[in-house]
Amino acid sequence: MKKFTGNLALVFSLLAFPLLAAGAEYKPYEEPNISPEQWDSYRATVVEKYGDSVQLFTEQHLAVYFNEQQATSYAFTTEGHAAHPAWITRQVVEDEGQVSIEQIGYFAGEEAPFSVLFRQYLELNEQIQNGH
Repeated sequence: MKKFTGNLALVFSLLAFPLLAAGAEYKPYEEPNISPEQWDSYRATVVEKYGDSVQLFTEQHLAVYFNEQQATSYAFTTEGHAAHPAWITRQVVEDEGQVSIEQIGYFAGEEAPFSVLFRQYLELNEQIQNGH
């Protein structure tokens, strides 16, 4: 698979939030359960590189960082979110003309609320890919 580098206007219109850039590793850790220090470190890297792109969703307790070039978004939970501290990374990819969304996530809090958040994003991905 390759990163989607085509016209992102359609993808942007389908996503409920923007996409993010390269520079921060897509899969920085082997396991989804990480330490609070790892969460802080990775978030700091993303904020340093893409802080100007932040979109805050205060009611959902999310901060999303993005860049069109790599078609990757990083949605970090903020205080008040049941899964905090956690984040979901989504990347739009193209494989043989088919566009799809890959997803990975990490949590430094409780697994159960993180699992709910992860499933919600998977459902959103499916709706987008099915054109709903």
